[in-house]
Amino acid sequence: MVNITLQGQEYNAKLDFATIGKIQVEISKIGLNLKLKEIFEEVEKENFAVISEIIIQSISRCHPKLKRHMIEDKLTISEIDNIASFLTELVEKSISTKKEGKHQEE
Repeated sequence: MVNITLQGQEYNAKLDFATIGKIQVEISKIGLNLKLKEIFEEVEKENFAVISEIIIQSISRCHPKLKRHMIEDKLTISEIDNIASFLTELVEKSISTKKEGKHQEE
């Protein structure tokens, strides 16, 4: 889980397979049928539609009672640096192969 602060409000967020599935469903509504790898390629291209959907769905995963528009309203240009840092941390923590609490054998 990762924390993000948008316009002074802190949220928890999670990127897992359920979240990715919801991202794919939502972006397909705008004509983008993307596989997992393609989602991250769109992030690299700075596709804001995909980036915002990742943020919305990852926050919604941890805060299911939040309405979509409540998160969308917080995604402003003034938050762009925060969003970039958040995405980096979210992806790193989500795909990390290191198991917490266990020592890796050499």
